[in-house]
Amino acid sequence: MEIIYRKDIAAIFETKDIPQDDHWIIRYFLYNCDEVLYFVEGNFLKAVVSVGDVFRYLEKKEKKILNTNFTQISEKDLSNVQTFFLGHPTIHELPLINSAGHFIGIIKSNSKNPEYVRDGFRDYIKRLYFDQFSYYQSLSNKFMEYFKGQVFLFDLPDDNRAFKTLHTSYEREMFFKKRIVSPLVQLQEMNEAEEKDYWGEAYEPGISKKFVKDFLNIKTSERNGCKYCENNGLSHYITFDNGKRVVANKAKEAERKVYLVGPCTIFGAYVTDEQTMGYYLQKFLSQNGHSFEVVNFGSLGIDYEFQYLVTECINDNDIVIIASQNKNLISLMKQYENTCYLGDFSDIFEKIHNPLNCILDTFRHVNYRAEKEFAKRIYEVIHVHLLSEEKEYKREDKKPLQNYFISWDIVMYYKEFAMQHGLNNLTGVIGAIVMNCNPFTKGHRYLIEYAAEKVDTLIIFVVEEDASAFSFHDRMEMVKMGTSDIDNVKVIPSGKYNISKSTFAQYFEKEKNIDKIDSMDYDLRIFCEVIADCMHISCRFVGEEPTDMVTRQYNETMKKILPKYDIEFIEIPRLKIKEREYVSASKVRQYLKNRDWKSVLDFLPATTIEYLKNKEGETVKRNR
Repeated sequence: MEIIYRKDIAAIFETKDIPQDDHWIIRYFLYNCDEVLYFVEGNFLKAVVSVGDVFRYLEKKEKKILNTNFTQISEKDLSNVQTFFLGHPTIHELPLINSAGHFIGIIKSNSKNPEYVRDGFRDYIKRLYFDQFSYYQSLSNKFMEYFKGQVFLFDLPDDNRAFKTLHTSYEREMFFKKRIVSPLVQLQEMNEAEEKDYWGEAYEPGISKKFVKDFLNIKTSERNGCKYCENNGLSHYITFDNGKRVVANKAKEAERKVYLVGPCTIFGAYVTDEQTMGYYLQKFLSQNGHSFEVVNFGSLGIDYEFQYLVTECINDNDIVIIASQNKNLISLMKQYENTCYLGDFSDIFEKIHNPLNCILDTFRHVNYRAEKEFAKRIYEVIHVHLLSEEKEYKREDKKPLQNYFISWDIVMYYKEFAMQHGLNNLTGVIGAIVMNCNPFTKGHRYLIEYAAEKVDTLIIFVVEEDASAFSFHDRMEMVKMGTSDIDNVKVIPSGKYNISKSTFAQYFEKEKNIDKIDSMDYDLRIFCEVIADCMHISCRFVGEEPTDMVTRQYNETMKKILPKYDIEFIEIPRLKIKEREYVSASKVRQYLKNRDWKSVLDFLPATTIEYLKNKEGETVKRNR
């Protein structure tokens, strides 16, 4: 244990300095590593706010964020501290007071949350603060209107609840040690006896190291937001079919399917193909005469529960089983008539001999014994719900809901982005332009002037991807300089998912010979469903495109998609000079390449010319 005295603690605040708005406390936890804030009046500690207090406040379990009913330790009771920490594994520090009741510092346990756990805390705060519930509500409503079959739900193990299945102090201490070591490191460091216990019948000499190699060889690609996995085809233990983890014993002839949906526990992140939950569930179904094919919709990561549900063909006579560690999702899904809750699986470790030996860093990263118990409990409940398979059944797949998926990561990214740029509470008519400005021309200025007159606030998203002749920094500066006299314009980066390589790669290949233009829908779906929603954008402006085939097609796609979201699409004629020649950034780049400053003057505003000449002057100075 370690005592840190008050003078060395940064996270101490006078109660008189606390703003009435609690948001500053929440934001403090979002962007700092402290797990507890201390609020004092002189020598006395009046309140604390821990990460857990923030959780309870945002979950609406507490009306106040300041906790005035907290545990503190007196100097004379230090001998009891170790016992307290052992019984409260999520608490790592306590306020320390002297005999006069003065707050003199904090006492820390020997353990602390590793960085990835602290990142998880901040991530959960973001989920609550940025209203992940609404995100899941929208997806759930969409899916449940589409799917009329049976949905089963269960909560994946919660570490705090599952921890109670460890009955000895030795087991608990060992869990503290395991939780700070990554799963792959734990696997690589196993001795032979530990390997035999962890892998069971799959054991062979060196299995753990070979498994880790296979795991690290997994490549993840995205198709319209859905994550698909693949490897080089030489894997010993982890294989994929069309981007999804295989169920090695699947019933290929079955007309009906059971879809297992959820994060790494469903995927079977740390077991072989013959040890996943899907494998065992298929075994139980087949052995008992149920003609269903189990499909593994698991993913390596959270918040992808719906990625396949909305993009794959699912028949109303199929069964969907959703597991999550997100309580909001399960709570929300319980409300639908065709759902059945299977419970919280945290207690499943009571049935497992030496449960500590089948977990890695969390009770959700488990070996075959836990995977089998999960599958067994699922089967015991769902087999009584299975419809009769005796009748003849011919599968007729419905069309999928859509061909894209927008994950919570993207939604949260732009909610936070809007807050950081002061764009989340704009009022009036909000317009937007997304432009590369490579470089900033009179044509760009013309479009901005036109748009700014039509709206109360005009947001200029400058394409952030650094894949143009001019760097993002240079393009950003040119736009800021070129629009500094227009009061209602806000110039910001476009962010990671707004005309980027991940959403619209061909935009950055326009100068190549492109035979076929890929779908541009995904980029625009993100703009409409996320960006415009976060910033209350109601119209988007573009300049017409007479020459560039890719941009012209993008404008045509916008014309079709934006009105579906009540976003007005406004296209204005491209600016001409001398009544005959279009202003074009590509022409400017060619003139600059040839150092033809005379021709450039017709195309560029004075601010861009000034910036480029200053830039050239700096380059000359550096090269002397």
